Amino acid sequence: MPPEEVAARGADSTGRARAQVADLEFFRGIGVDDYITRVGQEPRFFGNFTLSVDDMARFGVTGVEAPPGYGSAEFCREINHKRPYLNVHCVAVTDQMLAYEQTRRVMGEICQSDGTLRIRTERD
Repeated sequence: MPPEEVAARGADSTGRARAQVADLEFFRGIGVDDYITRVGQEPRFFGNFTLSVDDMARFGVTGVEAPPGYGSAEFCREINHKRPYLNVHCVAVTDQMLAYEQTRRVMGEICQSDGTLRIRTERD
């Protein structure tokens, strides 16, 4: 690989690392768990997603004004019927999802060839 390409890849990964740190600092500063941005993507990818007001509060997002039932399965059925191009998934946050994220933060993760995420093991 030419030296210019090696340098460009290094600069790119450094830029990504800085952006990740900035993102984490932003979320810490506002008192919100950054996993809220990925909970509908990791470990399962739902596409466009939303959460109930109660689940938003679990991540530190409070004071949300929303219609009754916002983020419920029924809400998504209705919104997708009215606007099928949105294809919104109402994701119910489970303890299993939160445990996945906690372990991911400690061990890291690997994107597999089929697009799924797997938590690293000591062998990785």
